[in-house]
Amino acid sequence: MGCSIIGIDTVSELRDKLKNIGNALNVSVLSTVMNKKEYKIDIPGLGINGNDGRTRYQDVINSDEFMLG
Repeated sequence: MGCSIIGIDTVSELRDKLKNIGNALNVSVLSTVMNKKEYKIDIPGLGINGNDGRTRYQDVINSDEFMLG
């Protein structure tokens, strides 16, 4: 199963459409969110947050769950 990440400023109507498409294609669709305690962006579901994001992001890119295409 693949994974797609929606940006933080994506309007809710488009976010819902993308999640429906992801469900139909068996692709996880995750949304970035602002952290409520610190000035950082988190990606729930991948364990990526502002503190360890660069390292974890590279791990995800190198994994089989992330494909460019």
